[in-house]
Amino acid sequence: MKAKIDYAFLSLLGTLLIISVITASTSEYILNVTNYLGIIAWSLVLVIRIIKPRLGRYFVACLILLTTLNFISFELIKTSTSIGFGSFSTPSVNPGALLLLFVYYLINQESINNKIKHTFNGSAEEQEIKHHKMVSFYTDKFKDLDKTEFDEIFKNINTYPDEAQIALKQLLSKYSQQP
Repeated sequence: MKAKIDYAFLSLLGTLLIISVITASTSEYILNVTNYLGIIAWSLVLVIRIIKPRLGRYFVACLILLTTLNFISFELIKTSTSIGFGSFSTPSVNPGALLLLFVYYLINQESINNKIKHTFNGSAEEQEIKHHKMVSFYTDKFKDLDKTEFDEIFKNINTYPDEAQIALKQLLSKYSQQP
């Protein structure tokens, strides 16, 4: 299902390109650099999507993002919007492509969010390893405390990170046996 949706987006962008090329060849309009970049990028993304479907999905998203930011264009008449306050102005954005990007995100929301999460937080295995290292770190940090220091820290257990709380709870049995 997702593959068909990607091809629908590529078909829509390809149709815009074909219309632009036909219009340019039959009228006084001329294609500019962003149109040529759009043709090249669209062709590359289509080939990548066919050869490597899972990787191609991210390239389709990048293609739509580049269109949204006006680095490439699939239409002859460029439509863009920006917001300005005094001398400050935001980069121009193609509103049609922004809508297309939003729809693409809604359709692929789960996989995009997972990719972003894994990019910044690592895989589940990496997160588990990091978690165990942090628990070990806090266990080593708290294991040499005397009973009064431990009791004082344990009173404020909720102010510590989750890994420190786990280490404190693991060490609780050791300190509860001390007089």
